[in-house]
Amino acid sequence: MELAREFHAAIKQLRKWGKKVTLIHHDDADGISSASIIYESLGREGFKVKTFCLEKLFPEVVETLHSKKGNIYFYVDIGSAHGDIISRFNKGKNLTIILDHHVATKSEDTLVFNLNPELFGISGEKECSGGSVCYLFSKELNKANVDLSYLALVASQEIPGELKGVNKEIANESVKNGLVEIKGKGYYIKKFGMNVGDVFSKLQILGPVGYYRGGPELGIKACLQGFNEEINERIKKLELVRKNTNKKLLARIYREKLKLTENLQWFHASDIFEGMGTKVLGTFCSFLSFQRIVDQKKYLVGFMDMNSFIPGFGNLKRELVKVSARAPKLLQRSIAAKKSLPLSYLLPEACKIVGGFGDGHAVAASGIIPKGKEEEFTEAMQGLI
Repeated sequence: MELAREFHAAIKQLRKWGKKVTLIHHDDADGISSASIIYESLGREGFKVKTFCLEKLFPEVVETLHSKKGNIYFYVDIGSAHGDIISRFNKGKNLTIILDHHVATKSEDTLVFNLNPELFGISGEKECSGGSVCYLFSKELNKANVDLSYLALVASQEIPGELKGVNKEIANESVKNGLVEIKGKGYYIKKFGMNVGDVFSKLQILGPVGYYRGGPELGIKACLQGFNEEINERIKKLELVRKNTNKKLLARIYREKLKLTENLQWFHASDIFEGMGTKVLGTFCSFLSFQRIVDQKKYLVGFMDMNSFIPGFGNLKRELVKVSARAPKLLQRSIAAKKSLPLSYLLPEACKIVGGFGDGHAVAASGIIPKGKEEEFTEAMQGLI
């Protein structure tokens, strides 16, 4: 397997460098599960790991990180779409290992390993989550890390429908090794005493909703040590806040209606999600895509004002807006039949046109654009279509 050979090459380099690692990860359930796998597997090898959670790969943050020299950076469930940007800032100064499953760009720096199934003929859209990539890497690092497969199973819940490909193989391995049981139509994780879907849902609240309140760090702790009473109570409070906010926004959209172009329907959440991470916008868009107010044949786009403060980094220089897009069910079929353009192309290209950046999958994508460019973005996206 070609991907396994690349794992070996990256690990060979890893063992030559120091023992301090900065682990950059996404804030959703896949990102937290991915970070937990790499955090634990590197810790077992004697590495001192510092975690850093990012909602999006801001070029400003990448430039700051890679302005230094002699460091080891891991990007998990984030980074592949910007392998070229990371390479440009790195310039051979740091060992950088990207473990991701989103649509990827190839890196041009030999010290930037973009280890993504998409680059090796495996679909990150349907068969392999970010956590699954991290788990495969951890097994190449040390076979004893097979005990972390339950975390890859949690991460794989990001991909809708029945498990396929690599995700399914890892699920079978988890059952075979006694870490997971099959109960009814789902998987039951013995360590947590919970169904895998419930674990995924808890992490989806902790990371995105609790992004500015230490949620991602608590998520990693829960993944490795279990969900104690304190963490469960925090999740309940965060979920109540999100649920109430979603209700308010949904009522506003029904009252004010969606804005329309020939192929788009869109809304602006403004500051209604203040205090939460921007991933909540994508979750809301997914929920909204099933509502009767939504045209099932048009791309659904949402905007929200973004906090310029990044925990563990500081303030960004510009005022920014998060944009998330989803393809409703009928449009998903059209994209699958190659009759409509995938969001993995449309959204990043439209973001570029207005001075931003984006990434994602065929039916779900997101990005960051300068504040005040929202209408220009929708015009750019409509123009591309």
